[in-house]
Formats: sequence, C-alpha cells, structure tokens
Amino acid sequence: MDNRFILSLFLLLFLISPTFALIDDYELKTSNQFFRLTTFGFQKGGTIDFEATINSDGQNIWFMACNEKEYTTLSEKKQEEACVNMGSETFICESTSNLEKSPFQFNKTVQEEGYQYFVFLNCENDLQTITYKLKYTFMNPNGQYLSLGYIPLPPIYLVFAIVWVLMVVYWFINWFRHLNIKIKLHKYLTFVVIAKCVELFIFYSYWKSLSKNGVQNNTTTYVVYFYDGVYDFFFYLTLLFIAKGYSILKPTFSFKEIKDVVLITMLLVVSSKIEVLTGLNILGFICLLVMAISYFVIIRMLFQFTNNHIDQLKRQLALIREAHIHPITTPVYSKYVLFQRYKNSIFVYFLLTIMVYVFKIFFEKSPWFPILAQICVDFFLFVGIGLTFRLRKFNQLFHEPPRMQGTFNQPTEGYEAIDSELDDDNLQEWIQGMPLPRWDHDEEINEENVVMIENIGEEKKIDLGQQENQEKEEINK
Repeated sequence: MDNRFILSLFLLLFLISPTFALIDDYELKTSNQFFRLTTFGFQKGGTIDFEATINSDGQNIWFMACNEKEYTTLSEKKQEEACVNMGSETFICESTSNLEKSPFQFNKTVQEEGYQYFVFLNCENDLQTITYKLKYTFMNPNGQYLSLGYIPLPPIYLVFAIVWVLMVVYWFINWFRHLNIKIKLHKYLTFVVIAKCVELFIFYSYWKSLSKNGVQNNTTTYVVYFYDGVYDFFFYLTLLFIAKGYSILKPTFSFKEIKDVVLITMLLVVSSKIEVLTGLNILGFICLLVMAISYFVIIRMLFQFTNNHIDQLKRQLALIREAHIHPITTPVYSKYVLFQRYKNSIFVYFLLTIMVYVFKIFFEKSPWFPILAQICVDFFLFVGIGLTFRLRKFNQLFHEPPRMQGTFNQPTEGYEAIDSELDDDNLQEWIQGMPLPRWDHDEEINEENVVMIENIGEEKKIDLGQQENQEKEEINK
C-alpha cells in the first residue's frame, strides 16, 4: 500500500507540464477581459519579437507592452475605464497595438533597463472565449535569454558548486585520517554532501543552457527537478535519522521504526516540486498547503526526537554524578553536547529557511536573491553538521548493556548541574572500562538499573550499591 502511494506521487510529478521558456510557441484560450500574459526583465538593448493570431473578427482587442510605471497605472484603473481610453486612443502604455489584423506582429528594442509587462485587453461588448496562438522571443544583449532577475543564477551556482567541491575534498581528507573508525552515519552524510555538490552543478548546467538557448525541453526539466526532489528526500531523511540517534545512540533502525519518517518526507518533497512546476493554480495551492503541513510536521518530529534524547542523556548524566563520577569526563556528556549543538543548528536553519520562503515575495524582481540566501543557509547548516559529526575518536556505546543491581533513585539533584567544572573532590574522573548508569525513559528507575559499559572487552559485573558502601567505609576509617 505504501509503495503504491509513493509511486503515485512520483507519477503525478511527471504528469505536470512545466514552462520555463523564454522562447515560446503555444495556444491560449480565455474569455477574460484583461489578463497579463507574462513579465520579462530586459537590459538596455534587449529585443522583443512577438506574434499573435486570434480566432476573432473583433476590432477592439488590444495588446500592450508596458513598463513598470505604465503597468501600475493600468492595473489601478477599472477595466471599463481602460477600454474607454483605448477608444479615444489615449493609450496608457506607449507600446499599444490593436489585434485587428491577424496575424499580429510586434517588435521592439528596449531603450532602458527594467521589466516589461505583456497584457491583452478585450474591449468587445460581447465577451467570448478567444483563442490566442502566440509566438514570442525575449532576448537580452549578447545572446542572453534569461530575464534580468535570473541572469546572476549561473555564476551563483558555479561558485557554490566549487565551494562544495572544496568542502567534499576536506571531508574525504578527514575520512582518510580516520579509516579505522567505522560509523554508518558518516557514510550517509558523505552521500548527501556529494549529492548536494552534484545538484549545484546540475542547476548550473540547466540555467547556463537556458541562458544560451532560451528554452528547455520538458524531459530535461523533469530530470533536473526529479534529481532535486531525490536530493531533498535524502536531505530531510538525514536530518531525521540524526535526530532519532542513528549511529549515535542506536546502531540501526528497522523500516517499521522509520516508516512514518519516510512517508512524511516523501509527501513534503513531491508536493513542493509540484507546487514549483505548476505555479499559481488550484493544484499548486493544494500542494502548497500539503507542503506547509508536511514541513511543520517534520520540524516537530525533529525537535521531539532531539529533545527526547537530550532529556534521556541529561538524566543519565545526573545518575552518573550520583555514582560519584564527574559527568563531563564521560562519553555520555560528549553525546549530550552533540545533540545540543544539533538542536541549535536545525533551529537556526529552519528559522532562516522559513524567513527566506516568506520574504521571497518581496523579491519578485530579484528572484536570484532568495535562491542565493537559501544556498547560503544550506551551506552553513552542512558546515555545522559536518563539524559536529565529523569522523574523530568517538565512543558510540552501542553494546547491549547488562542489567546490574544498584541503589539509584530517579535523579532530582544535579539534573541541571551537569556542565559544572571538575572541582568536586567527591567526584572522580571517568576512565575507560568504568560502568555508566543509564536512564531508561521507557521504564521507571528502580532497584535494578541499566548500566552501559564503554569497553565491552573489559566488561565487569559490579554491584554499584556495594561499591558505594565500601567507599563510605573507607572514608569513615
């Protein structure tokens, strides 16, 4: 059932017909009196070649190419008032033409940098559905087909692709220094980092080709966005795996344990890609809603998993203090620090990501800026995760812990004092092979405590209660 659901989502993604063309040829049917065809940002000297054929004998259908000031004036007027102006030949937009002669052709060289808005206005008394057959080519100087707000994208993707290559090189150098350390999480992170590097080169090639050719076929667009979706899927899955303690607190997971994680991640990725490809329509709005819900569910899961582990580790550290071992000298404290840093990293990441997504509506004329901002946010997140979880001498404590008799109660005192300095004469420094009591959040702490052994080869059965009594007797003597 789950496999069929996932397959259906991917098939739906391929049924969408994306349009990212700057050279286009298509047919449009509408009965709207006023509609904006498209917008394009021109540099000085850019050219417009436009051709339209309509299936109407009407004498009062108009085409307008408006600059920003003209379009603002036009959009503020009522449509009927705009049509009155047309009848008196008082044109709001300087480049206004009647579609009386079909096919209609319009050519223009842009004299100043800015955005052009291409609009149709139907001033016929009887509004009927009209079929517009359109062909147009928008081009900036030097054979540049990208709109003004997208021209910076190819160099942006290229620069960051090179930066990511350097980060991958450093990642592998560190890996070779610690080849004797085997941690599954590191292999998974390596895959995601390389996939991100490849993604940046793919988007660079995509936008570079679009800038030179003016159009991309649907197959190329599908492949690019499919790969982007696959990368996003593994990216969010990696964040959730870390939050669940994969290769940090647990050696592996069963599919049953991560089924919900996989499904919600898949739902987020597919809905986000469909929303990008479809734009502003009913399907796009539904996908946007699904994407928002899935996104916040994933955020909630990330913080829930991470906070649970932090709480569990804090309680274990409090038990360690009760065992007269200083918490900050143990590998348990190292894991606690890892999860604290990870929690702070994902908090900052999602806060900035949401801000970028919300504020991008203010950058309609500079869409490259939110893209650059998100690339930077992703980069710094990976730097933070890479520095936190890079390969180094690290004890995983994965061994099945033996059950040992103890006298610990549920920790109360010292629960918030685990970061204090090693200044208590009653606390000893932890050394390799010493037993560590563990807080098991699934069951109450009673007379029988779970103990984690750092070095399973030196495992010894120790009665912690008896050991504590012996220490007291020695102190009394």
